[in-house]
Amino acid sequence: PADRDGTYVVKAALHVDGREACEAETSFVQGAASGTYARLPVEKKLFSDTARYVPFVPTGKFVTDHINWAKPYAKGSIRGLFMVSALQEREVVELAQRMELDYTVSTLTFDYFEIGWYQADSLSSKGFNEVAELLDGEYDFMLVSGSYNPSAWGRKQGEEIYWDYFNKDTQEKILGRVSEGMPLIYIYPLKLSGKMQDLYKESRPIDGTDKKYLFENIPALPKLNPSSVKTVRYGRGSIVFMDYPGQCLTADPDSDPGYGYYDYFCSFLAKAVLWAGGKKPSVLLTGLSASEAGLDLAVENSGPAFDGTMEVTIRDSLGRSKEIVSRRAQVADGRSSFHFDFAKLPGGMYLADCSLKDASGKVVDWATKEVHANPPVSITGIKLNAAACKDGDVVSGSVSVKGETASIKKPELSVSWEDAFGR
Repeated sequence: PADRDGTYVVKAALHVDGREACEAETSFVQGAASGTYARLPVEKKLFSDTARYVPFVPTGKFVTDHINWAKPYAKGSIRGLFMVSALQEREVVELAQRMELDYTVSTLTFDYFEIGWYQADSLSSKGFNEVAELLDGEYDFMLVSGSYNPSAWGRKQGEEIYWDYFNKDTQEKILGRVSEGMPLIYIYPLKLSGKMQDLYKESRPIDGTDKKYLFENIPALPKLNPSSVKTVRYGRGSIVFMDYPGQCLTADPDSDPGYGYYDYFCSFLAKAVLWAGGKKPSVLLTGLSASEAGLDLAVENSGPAFDGTMEVTIRDSLGRSKEIVSRRAQVADGRSSFHFDFAKLPGGMYLADCSLKDASGKVVDWATKEVHANPPVSITGIKLNAAACKDGDVVSGSVSVKGETASIKKPELSVSWEDAFGR
């Protein structure tokens, strides 16, 4: 306790490696107050030392299940600068798992407690100013994401990336690189201002061959449609605005879309990056049509004669491979057609993933088409006696079947159990 009555101020300071990182103060009164406490503004210590700023580099050492859409890619690796929320940078790694991508990230952060799991040097700055230095690098494209946060509390805390978070010099430098010819992809553009806002108003939905390349050969994706993608020229470059709530790169569905949509959202993004970065192939898969009997497709070649391989993988709605067929693909200048027969598929929805590869096995183009198998008899539902059970409980239930069971000789129904770990 204090040795006399009065108003007292208590101060505390936190030092890291011998340097003051932050400080705090408060007051208390013992007996009669001797004055009124007023906290005066002090220089903010955290994030003030930009010299130690080190962008966090997400590692690709931790590998998740994925489909290799364009890895390796016939036209080689594409280089990109990603200006996205540090909280969601893992999505850049997810895209790099699926395509040949050389990435640099900016590690845009908000408050020190938000990124406590990053390396210590990342706490020195939010990174919005340092982007200007990263822009001096050589890239095939740049990408900014508004980094949609589904939490209203998170949005209130500023956990989204707004155009005005970049200082004016950085904004001008981003636009300057576009004007010089470097394309910019802008996902979920939020609170635009100045020249960027003007360019957004001038942008128009993609059409023609660009629309065909991006949207013809992908299944329906949550919160994404052709009208969501707009483009505008600026100087020698262009900006592609993608109006969907991307938490970094992809959008979360409001409900289960009925298939492993994430790989196919990355398929769209890989095509968008290659298109924007000038690495679209001259040999294209097109005109896909599919049924449970087989797949018809065409290859359009605007370059020299092509001799490679075409591979079709049939996957069920859980992403499991059911059948893989391949054949040689020789395509002269112009258009050539191909047909693949499938083995008889059980009822349900499938995805036919077609990959066109050159003689060295590198991906030239890829495409996906939905396949719906409609057998004479189908299972319409499974109902259990309980949503949860304890060890030793007896689980019972019923299976609903519709169709012409009389047309099937000796029909059998089998039931199996599997947990989320495949056990």
